[in-house]
Amino acid sequence: MQSAEALAEVVAQAKYSDEDKARWGKIIREFNDLYWQAHVQTWGNTKWRGVQVWKPATDLWIYQELITEIKPDLIIETGTAFGGSAMYMRDILDKEHPEGKIITIDISHEILNEKAKIPGIEFYLGSSTAEETVTHVKALIAAYNCQRVMVILDSDHAEEHVSKELDLYSPLVTVGSIVVIEDTNNHLGAQAAAKGWGASQKGFKKNLMCEKFMLTFNRDGYWEREA
Repeated sequence: MQSAEALAEVVAQAKYSDEDKARWGKIIREFNDLYWQAHVQTWGNTKWRGVQVWKPATDLWIYQELITEIKPDLIIETGTAFGGSAMYMRDILDKEHPEGKIITIDISHEILNEKAKIPGIEFYLGSSTAEETVTHVKALIAAYNCQRVMVILDSDHAEEHVSKELDLYSPLVTVGSIVVIEDTNNHLGAQAAAKGWGASQKGFKKNLMCEKFMLTFNRDGYWEREA
């Protein structure tokens, strides 16, 4: 992700005062909190082609940049909900890498929107941490000889669950691709899991440029594999 590294260098060289950084940081934190709390009009009322997507538009934009750059052969998403994010990513992938696949995993399809069931998405019913689920995902990677695998973790945000997902799915992420730990900004469990994993893992680096729009639900949750 050379473009991100170049931009990071530009930001690092900018001469902002400590006072400016503190003031802007406070604004960013407060606006992120406002956006989360005002969900009726913000993230809870965001749709892609008529299907709900429980994410801020800024994170969705980052996803399209990542998909365009990585061109993943497989996107693994845990947490399907309405299916809006899978549908959105499928539309981007169709433009940038039509051969790529998407599997989205959830324990329930009760709220899955029928409109989201477009070609090129596998809606897998089961726990993301179940042995049979992981076996199925690994079989997909082998069957399609996937060289670029991207992972998005957005299911149960309890610390134990997210930690287990990271143990199971981060090894599947290929060099140059990314694992996204969602809702680290708003759920203490996801935040703690990301912090604990980030402190002990090797081969990944935090991609802060994925937070460049400042409004993100995934603060400290974008991790690029480099080895």
